[in-house]
Amino acid sequence: MSEYAITNILQNARDGPTNAFTVINNEHHKLHNGDHHYIEDFTTMSDTQVYFVKFVTPNTSERMHLVRDIETNGILEIACWETAVGGMAGGAATTIINSDRNSTKASSVTIVRGCDSSISVGKRVHHWKVGGAAFKGAVGAAIGRRDELILIPNKTYLTKFTAGTTGNITAFRYAWYEHKPNPGPKVMA
Repeated sequence: MSEYAITNILQNARDGPTNAFTVINNEHHKLHNGDHHYIEDFTTMSDTQVYFVKFVTPNTSERMHLVRDIETNGILEIACWETAVGGMAGGAATTIINSDRNSTKASSVTIVRGCDSSISVGKRVHHWKVGGAAFKGAVGAAIGRRDELILIPNKTYLTKFTAGTTGNITAFRYAWYEHKPNPGPKVMA
């Protein structure tokens, strides 16, 4: 990159009123570019009941960069598998929301909540247990994955929630941006 190009980039990256450099991270850029999506939902489960959420990533060069938040008022075990096959019938297709409400870009991911289990779960990529019975309803528990999990294209991911208490209310939010990897030059901050 030429010195002129760098100077031009830096001059255009200034805030008008303060003349300070304006820098946003890639995730925030994806949100404003209309490439950031999410789902939010909840379910109420009895003790030992299971609930499944299936993600199917498209066979494209786009990558799904996923983070999630899960909250419960009781004991909850969460497991996620990559390359699940067979079964996973039923459930309800989930409406995916674009975080930029002005954008018309649609997500290329398919999500079904409340489906059946798979015949083969594949490779486990996450397993966690949270909550407690003694404080059920008074305190609750939460778990999240703040680091992105970059999903493989053309794969099926299956998340299983298992309740450890009766009347277990489980709320979940999955958020992601879709990004085509760029092998070009990078500027490191």
